[in-house]
Amino acid sequence: MIVQVRDRHFGFKEFDISLIERLKLKLECKIYAFHASKEGWSEELPFYIVKCDDCGKYFLDYPHGHREYFTCPSCN
Repeated sequence: MIVQVRDRHFGFKEFDISLIERLKLKLECKIYAFHASKEGWSEELPFYIVKCDDCGKYFLDYPHGHREYFTCPSCN
């Protein structure tokens, strides 16, 4: 399955995810995508494909704060 995701850091990306990853995304609402760094960041961060509970769109984000929450770019 091809998933198109929106990201405020890298723009739109497409990922081909397996059946197992689809199930994991449905159950956990996130799957690991890659590690990346941008200019000015001190280290690479893990990015995840996340499905927003509110709008249902897929997006890329890294965990924020101690609670490791994700912020949907469509809802914010």
